[in-house]
Amino acid sequence: MLEPIKEMPTLASAGPNVEMTLEKMPVPEQPEGDDGGGNASGAVAEENSIEYQLNAAKSWGKQSRQQEGGLQINGSPSALAATLRIINDGLEGFYTASLDNSKLTFTRNEAKDLAEMNSKTKAFYVTLNNATNSLIAFTINAYDRNDAQSKNILIGDITNNAFDISDIEAFGSNGYITARAALAHEIHENFLVQVKGMLPYGAHIVSINKVEGPVSGVSFDKERNFKKDIIEAHNTLIVPYNVFKDGNILRRQLTISFRNGQIRKIKDGKQ
Repeated sequence: MLEPIKEMPTLASAGPNVEMTLEKMPVPEQPEGDDGGGNASGAVAEENSIEYQLNAAKSWGKQSRQQEGGLQINGSPSALAATLRIINDGLEGFYTASLDNSKLTFTRNEAKDLAEMNSKTKAFYVTLNNATNSLIAFTINAYDRNDAQSKNILIGDITNNAFDISDIEAFGSNGYITARAALAHEIHENFLVQVKGMLPYGAHIVSINKVEGPVSGVSFDKERNFKKDIIEAHNTLIVPYNVFKDGNILRRQLTISFRNGQIRKIKDGKQ
């Protein structure tokens, strides 16, 4: 006998840290005869009936097969090449990333022991792995400075599911907050909005604290969350953050200068 499914959350209620499984499927479309308040009429099955559960499984399975899941990154050859460079730099040889018909995939390097992966690299890989293993497909558009759209995007544009990889590259790989952290932020933010149904601002805050921080090895001030990072008046983006070192808290900030939606200079120093 089929056991009743006790919980069937929607995508929005699943939360940022919950992965969808066959045991926790989205509720299928409202059946005919349901008044929208949960009062089905006629022959509509109750939620705990075998018929309801089978229909839910069939509906979710059909959607999953149609969408195939995972992350698709679209863009020009130069934008995609730059994106893969940052991803592979962040994976530090433990995995190799590639795009198969625009879908992000990973190949394990058996010669490297995963036990040697540090916490920042692990946070980066886990973020991308969650995206590629999503049961629901989602798409991000990558642009660089060769694209006209680049001028309309400062790092990322969640409204249009896009990021500017040229802006992300400007963070480099030597500072506390790196290009890999900025890219992981943009990917996770899109994952939360497109797959989990979160509102953009909430997804931005979660991506700051749960992804960008761990990938960078820093923490962020609450001030950053409430001010949404940006000081428009002088084309400057201020990102305050904290570094824990030798038992002390070092308060630092990035000062990002931009013009026409493109980063011109990034300065890292004390607050």
